[in-house]
Amino acid sequence: MTQKTKTSVLQLAPFVLGLILTGFITACGSGDGGPKGGAIDACALLEDVHPETLLGGPVDEGKKIVDRHDAEATISMCGYSARGPGLKSVSLHVMYAGNHNNPKTAAEYLEGKDFGSVGMKKPTEVHGLGDVALSTSMPGGILLQVFWKKHYQMKVSLSGMSDPAQALEKAKQVARHVMERL
Repeated sequence: MTQKTKTSVLQLAPFVLGLILTGFITACGSGDGGPKGGAIDACALLEDVHPETLLGGPVDEGKKIVDRHDAEATISMCGYSARGPGLKSVSLHVMYAGNHNNPKTAAEYLEGKDFGSVGMKKPTEVHGLGDVALSTSMPGGILLQVFWKKHYQMKVSLSGMSDPAQALEKAKQVARHVMERL
C-alpha cells in the first residue's frame, strides 16, 4: 500500500467512527423535541468558524456526509478539505438523540471500550468543554468528542496538522462555537 493510500485511509478513521456511533445512538432513541429551531446543519456551523482559517488556506466546498432529521435523532456531519498539496481536512459530526443519555463522566464513557482494536490511542479528558470532553490523537490529526446538555454530542476532527496541540485548540474553537449555537 502506498503512503498516500495509507494517509487517505487514516483520514477516513474519524468519519467511520462517527458513522458507527451514529448507528448506535439511532438504535437507542425516540426523541423528546430536539434542538431549538429543528435541524442541525454541521456545514453551516463549520462555515461560521471559517474552515479556511482552521486549515490555513483555501478549501473546497463543504460536503454533507450525514443529514438526518427525524423523531429518533437529529444528526449532521460535514467535512471540508484544503485545496492544494497535503491532506488537511476538518469535519464536524453533531448529534441530538432525545432518548439517549450522554455519559456523566469520562470514565463512564471509556468503560469497556478497546480503542486499540480500531488503531486509536485511548482518549484523554479535556476539561472546560461541555459535560464530558475527550480527545485522541491520530497520525497527523486529532479527534475531539464533546457531550453536553444530556442529549447532545459532537466530534470535531482535524487531519493533516503537524502540531497536535494547535489542532486541539482549533477543535476546541469549533466545539465552543457549536455549543453556543445549539
